[in-house]
Amino acid sequence: MTATLRAPARRTNAARTPARPRLRVIGAADRRARTRGHRIRLVVVGMVAVVGAAVYLQIELAQQQVRLRELTVRTRAAQAEYQRARLAHAEATAPARIIERATRLGLVPATTPRYVSVPGVLPPSGTSDVATSSTLGEGWEKVKPHLAARP
Repeated sequence: MTATLRAPARRTNAARTPARPRLRVIGAADRRARTRGHRIRLVVVGMVAVVGAAVYLQIELAQQQVRLRELTVRTRAAQAEYQRARLAHAEATAPARIIERATRLGLVPATTPRYVSVPGVLPPSGTSDVATSSTLGEGWEKVKPHLAARP
């Protein structure tokens, strides 16, 4: 009988060399499954992003509405204060109020108006006492036809 001789086994140092991954051929079905998984993840991430954007925009819109409401209230308050100030000014400068204040200060109404001339200042030409002018009626008769032609 003949004995078969075997070659001595090679010693490998497993600690030094990393284990190789098991490689296999991927078929078309496996490729489609992976692609489908990636698409599903992409759709889910897209939907989450759209919902997040919608929530963010809704929050911003609500904040802007609150600011607008505050500005509207402040504007109305400022307008009311402005109207009160206008009324107070109108009441303070009313002729009856001025006469009342003058009376309290001891002033009396004039019986006839007096005109004061300031030295060194000439009155504009033609500013004679127009109210007592005898030519007032004559001037009106001259001007009236021209005024009647205008609308």
